[in-house]
Amino acid sequence: MIDNGGNFICIIGTYTDITKRKEAEKNLIETNKQLQLAVNTAHLGIWKYDNRTGVLEWNEQQLGIFEIPRKVFNSKLETFREAILPEDRDNFAAEMARIDQGESVQDIRVRIKTVHG
Repeated sequence: MIDNGGNFICIIGTYTDITKRKEAEKNLIETNKQLQLAVNTAHLGIWKYDNRTGVLEWNEQQLGIFEIPRKVFNSKLETFREAILPEDRDNFAAEMARIDQGESVQDIRVRIKTVHG
Protein backbone atom coordinates (compact mmCIF):
# COMPACT_ATOMS: atom_id res chain seq x y z
CA MET A 1 0.00 0.00 0.00
CA ILE A 2 1.08 3.57 -0.60
CA ASP A 3 0.33 6.54 1.62
CA ASN A 4 -0.75 10.00 0.41
CA GLY A 5 2.90 10.97 0.04
CA GLY A 6 3.61 8.10 -2.36
CA ASN A 7 5.56 6.08 0.21
CA PHE A 8 5.20 2.36 0.63
CA ILE A 9 3.73 1.63 4.02
CA CYS A 10 3.03 -2.08 3.75
CA ILE A 11 2.82 -4.95 1.36
CA ILE A 12 -0.09 -7.33 1.24
CA GLY A 13 0.49 -10.76 -0.22
CA THR A 14 -0.87 -14.25 -0.29
CA TYR A 15 0.65 -17.61 -0.94
CA THR A 16 -0.61 -21.06 -1.68
CA ASP A 17 1.31 -24.19 -0.81
CA ILE A 18 1.24 -26.30 -3.99
CA THR A 19 3.65 -28.97 -2.74
CA LYS A 20 1.01 -31.73 -2.68
CA ARG A 21 -0.26 -30.80 -6.13
CA LYS A 22 3.27 -30.85 -7.57
CA GLU A 23 3.91 -34.24 -5.95
CA ALA A 24 0.67 -35.58 -7.42
CA GLU A 25 1.64 -34.26 -10.86
CA LYS A 26 5.06 -35.90 -10.59
CA ASN A 27 3.47 -39.22 -9.55
CA LEU A 28 0.97 -39.01 -12.42
CA ILE A 29 3.75 -38.42 -14.94
CA GLU A 30 5.69 -41.40 -13.58
CA THR A 31 2.59 -43.61 -13.65
CA ASN A 32 1.87 -42.59 -17.25
CA LYS A 33 5.45 -43.46 -18.23
CA GLN A 34 5.09 -46.90 -16.63
CA LEU A 35 1.73 -47.46 -18.35
CA GLN A 36 3.19 -46.48 -21.72
CA LEU A 37 6.10 -48.87 -21.19
CA ALA A 38 3.67 -51.69 -20.37
CA VAL A 39 1.48 -50.89 -23.41
CA ASN A 40 4.49 -50.82 -25.72
CA THR A 41 6.06 -53.96 -24.26
CA ALA A 42 2.83 -55.97 -24.46
CA HIS A 43 1.87 -54.50 -27.85
CA LEU A 44 -1.56 -53.57 -26.49
CA GLY A 45 -4.00 -52.00 -28.87
CA ILE A 46 -5.94 -49.21 -27.20
CA TRP A 47 -8.91 -47.46 -28.68
CA LYS A 48 -11.28 -44.79 -27.53
CA TYR A 49 -14.64 -43.95 -29.07
CA ASP A 50 -16.56 -40.73 -28.41
CA ASN A 51 -20.20 -41.58 -29.08
CA ARG A 52 -21.14 -37.89 -29.06
CA THR A 53 -18.84 -36.98 -31.94
CA GLY A 54 -18.43 -40.37 -33.59
CA VAL A 55 -14.64 -40.01 -33.45
CA LEU A 56 -12.58 -43.15 -32.94
CA GLU A 57 -8.98 -42.92 -31.70
CA TRP A 58 -6.42 -45.74 -31.95
CA ASN A 59 -2.92 -45.95 -30.56
CA GLU A 60 -0.05 -47.10 -32.79
CA GLN A 61 -0.28 -50.68 -31.57
CA GLN A 62 -3.98 -50.86 -32.46
CA LEU A 63 -3.17 -49.62 -35.96
CA GLY A 64 -0.46 -52.28 -36.22
CA ILE A 65 -2.81 -55.04 -35.09
CA PHE A 66 -5.32 -54.02 -37.76
CA GLU A 67 -2.51 -53.41 -40.28
CA ILE A 68 -3.78 -49.92 -41.06
CA PRO A 69 -1.23 -47.13 -41.62
CA ARG A 70 -1.89 -43.96 -39.56
CA LYS A 71 -2.22 -41.89 -42.74
CA VAL A 72 -4.98 -44.22 -44.02
CA PHE A 73 -6.93 -44.47 -40.75
CA ASN A 74 -10.12 -42.40 -40.98
CA SER A 75 -11.16 -42.32 -37.29
CA LYS A 76 -14.55 -43.87 -38.10
CA LEU A 77 -16.20 -46.62 -36.08
CA GLU A 78 -17.17 -48.27 -39.36
CA THR A 79 -13.47 -48.96 -40.03
CA PHE A 80 -13.38 -50.98 -36.82
CA ARG A 81 -16.70 -52.71 -37.50
CA GLU A 82 -15.71 -53.77 -41.03
CA ALA A 83 -12.62 -55.58 -39.74
CA ILE A 84 -14.59 -57.61 -37.19
CA LEU A 85 -15.54 -61.12 -38.28
CA PRO A 86 -19.26 -61.29 -39.16
CA GLU A 87 -20.01 -63.78 -36.37
CA ASP A 88 -18.65 -61.31 -33.74
CA ARG A 89 -20.40 -58.17 -35.00
CA ASP A 90 -23.57 -58.69 -32.93
CA ASN A 91 -21.47 -58.88 -29.76
CA PHE A 92 -19.62 -55.73 -30.80
CA ALA A 93 -22.91 -53.93 -31.52
CA ALA A 94 -24.28 -54.95 -28.12
CA GLU A 95 -21.20 -53.63 -26.33
CA MET A 96 -21.32 -50.38 -28.29
CA ALA A 97 -25.00 -50.02 -27.33
CA ARG A 98 -23.94 -50.27 -23.68
CA ILE A 99 -21.49 -47.43 -24.29
CA ASP A 100 -24.24 -45.37 -25.95
CA GLN A 101 -26.34 -45.89 -22.81
CA GLY A 102 -23.56 -44.37 -20.72
CA GLU A 103 -22.04 -47.56 -19.34
CA SER A 104 -18.29 -47.91 -19.00
CA VAL A 105 -17.06 -50.83 -21.07
CA GLN A 106 -13.46 -51.87 -20.47
CA ASP A 107 -13.03 -55.04 -22.49
CA ILE A 108 -14.66 -55.92 -25.80
CA ARG A 109 -13.42 -59.17 -27.27
CA VAL A 110 -13.86 -59.69 -30.99
CA ARG A 111 -11.94 -61.42 -33.74
CA ILE A 112 -10.77 -59.46 -36.74
CA LYS A 113 -9.59 -60.11 -40.25
CA THR A 114 -6.56 -58.13 -41.35
CA VAL A 115 -5.23 -57.49 -44.83
CA HIS A 116 -2.93 -60.49 -44.40
CA GLY A 117 -5.58 -62.76 -42.91
